Formats: sequence, C-alpha cells, structure tokens
Amino acid sequence: MTELNQRAAQLRARGELVKSQVEQLILAFQFQDRGHQILDQVSGWISIAMTRLRGALAEGRAPGAAEWQALMSAGYTTVEQYRSTARSAPAAAAGTSTETTFF
Repeated sequence: MTELNQRAAQLRARGELVKSQVEQLILAFQFQDRGHQILDQVSGWISIAMTRLRGALAEGRAPGAAEWQALMSAGYTTVEQYRSTARSAPAAAAGTSTETTFF
C-alpha cells in the first residue's frame, strides 16, 4: 500500500509539472498571437494613413491631429489602447481583470 501511495504521489507531481508547462506554453502562444495582431494593426494603419495623406495632399491640405487620432483609434481593441490616448473605452471593454483567461 505504501508503494502505491508513493507511486501516486510521484504521478501527481509529474502531472502538476506537465500542467505548469502546458500553461506556460499557452501563455507564450497567446503573447505571440497578440503581438502578431498588434503588428498587423500597425501595418494596416500605416497603409491607411499613407492613402489618407496622399488624398489630403492631392486636395492641397494636410490631415489634422484629430483626423489622425480618429483614424488610428478606429482599430483599437483593448482598454490599454484607449487609456493610452485618455479616451473612454467602450462599455464592453471597460471591465478590467488581472486574471489570465485561457481560450
């Protein structure tokens, strides 16, 4: 019986180690995915901004700061992005949590 208990304890410890490693991998994948999303957003914004700038210059004007801000903030998806510009986040994004959500 003692041997079975020891073996069960070893298996539990190994299971906890595997669980911890899987959680770390999931976090790393989520971080990489979010980084990719941000880079895609920046790349898209640059493309749109260049198109807008060319159009405005063709009209003989330069876009104002408010126009640039509206253009850039149109793609915001996180509360942090809204906070960085001191704008109010949409109600759906207003809740904050320190909890990590695995999906």
